[in-house]
Amino acid sequence: MEVWYVILNLIFAIWVLFDGHRRKVNAIAWAIGTFAIGPIIFPVYIAKRPPLKAGEFRKGETPWYSFKSMVFFWTIVVWTLLLALTGIWKDRPAAKAVHETPEYKLAVYSARDYVSQDDDNVDHFCAVLDRLSEHYVEDRQQIMNISVLAQKKARVAGTKDAPLLDIMEGMDKIFCYNDLKDQNYAEYAAIYIRLRKGGQSHKEAIETLQAIVRGY
Repeated sequence: MEVWYVILNLIFAIWVLFDGHRRKVNAIAWAIGTFAIGPIIFPVYIAKRPPLKAGEFRKGETPWYSFKSMVFFWTIVVWTLLLALTGIWKDRPAAKAVHETPEYKLAVYSARDYVSQDDDNVDHFCAVLDRLSEHYVEDRQQIMNISVLAQKKARVAGTKDAPLLDIMEGMDKIFCYNDLKDQNYAEYAAIYIRLRKGGQSHKEAIETLQAIVRGY
């Protein structure tokens, strides 16, 4: 059961409780019924409740009161439902979009666990992806996939893997001496893998790539 529905029924039940006491009816029973099945009981209560003034009689008004109260109740229900759904659907695409971004996926992969949307690594990966996309022809999604693959393939037995963020930042730093554009990220990643497999450390592999770029 939706929270908004429970809260709405509770509000009407409280009103029925106080109103019922004023009109000398079984207020507790009416209030419980309103809380349990408000859309049915509340209109019936409005139609059946006795007048406050002694001897007052509303001839022919019972169907009209019932109809009016039912319209009133369901108007509030429908508007509350629309507001609730608007809030849900307003937030959901944004949350979904964040969880589908390459930087968020990289942060989760790097942490090997769930990370919040405002985790520092999400911002770090976002920044490095922005810089890499300035030099390479691949898009952010492709750069993400190639980087993860490079880390896996560059593993050397007996050595600790270079952090994924370090690899990507290193691939960005190779252009510190030459601001080349439209380069192929996959080709540089392949060279990085060969250098690591050949025995070079992460730092040495990046320095070698820098030397290659300087030769252009």
